[in-house]
Amino acid sequence: MKINNYPAALTVSLFFLVTLPISLAAQSSLTMDSTAGIFSNDIDAFMDPNDWDTIEFNSYFLAFRHSTIADAPLAVGFASNLGTLYTGLYYSGNITEYRNDNPGTTVYTSVNNLALLLGSPSFGGIKLGLDLDIRKMADKQNIYTVSGGWGKNFELNNGTTLKPEVNASYMFPSTGKIDFGRFGGDLPFDAIPVIFSILSNYSIKNAFSGSIETDWVLEPKGTTERMWTLGYGLSTAIVEREPRSGTITKSRLYNHFAWAKYKQIYNLSEKFSAGFSAGAAFDFLKVTEKYTYMGITMYGFVEITNEISISTYTFIPEASAAFTYKFDTPFSVNAGLDLTYPITRFNYSNSLTAGLPGFSVLEITYDGINAAATAGGSFEPYPGLAIDFSWTGGYYEVDMGVITLAVRIRK
Repeated sequence: MKINNYPAALTVSLFFLVTLPISLAAQSSLTMDSTAGIFSNDIDAFMDPNDWDTIEFNSYFLAFRHSTIADAPLAVGFASNLGTLYTGLYYSGNITEYRNDNPGTTVYTSVNNLALLLGSPSFGGIKLGLDLDIRKMADKQNIYTVSGGWGKNFELNNGTTLKPEVNASYMFPSTGKIDFGRFGGDLPFDAIPVIFSILSNYSIKNAFSGSIETDWVLEPKGTTERMWTLGYGLSTAIVEREPRSGTITKSRLYNHFAWAKYKQIYNLSEKFSAGFSAGAAFDFLKVTEKYTYMGITMYGFVEITNEISISTYTFIPEASAAFTYKFDTPFSVNAGLDLTYPITRFNYSNSLTAGLPGFSVLEITYDGINAAATAGGSFEPYPGLAIDFSWTGGYYEVDMGVITLAVRIRK
């Protein structure tokens, strides 16, 4: 269970990625999506540096997914064995289709993600990724992200298994810098409007992200499955404010995030399984800036140093429950419910030298309980072929028209 499969951030069903993206062209199955991250299938495993060897096939594994609501609606995956070397390939994106991030502008973006996984029992799994945000029309600030990851399983003497994974990514824009506003919902700043209004004046020159995570499997697949997931990540970026009077001497963004989660599954029969998970995520985000300028005080013209600090602390407890049921026919169904309760502490401070007064703002927000209800299922007309589907609803309603489909083929 890796970073893309665990609930991540200020979004509801994936609740901790409150960060500049650690991108490895991550994919997740519709089963994972519709059961709040509790159950999974081959689509979650075939590009996972730890779980790639759990897929059973003779010649190849093929997956295809399409969604009308995703930023990258098309996803294709392929895996095969080249001798003793496992090879997985993955693409998601909208190819030549461009979306408009900011209605009313003439800027359109095409998002494309590529990934390669090489696996071997000797060295584990090594994953390389490339993300391309390609822009057209008036503003051609393209974003490129290169990433890498490694994972390997370690069987312990007490019968448990450690499954560590390390990920890192480096993001850089084609034009040397790119506006914060370009990221929109990819960053947490719009969670509190005042943060986004302040930081929208900044640009990113480059960004680095890294994370380390491990699953600790207490009981493997059987009547009962139990597992802990622990992780820590760091993002840092060089940021730049729009030109103004004075000289910026320091401007940087830091983002620390950590998470812990416990999951337990009961396989009550060959047809019915149920499970739950509980955990929490913590995120600390800080932007610092220091610049000097000449200003007028009671002492005349003097050099003034201005230090600005913007920070947020976010704590998000989370709980999920789900089930899956297989009929005597080729159909199976599943459903899940995910609950989060984000708590955010926001602080903004502005301090000046030369005896001038500064100021600070402190705000704590409780967003209340966020709930995401999901449901889905699979149709397996014959062994080796599966068609998965899912739909998602909010707290009060389920939109039955928003359905995503995926196809899995093993041969």
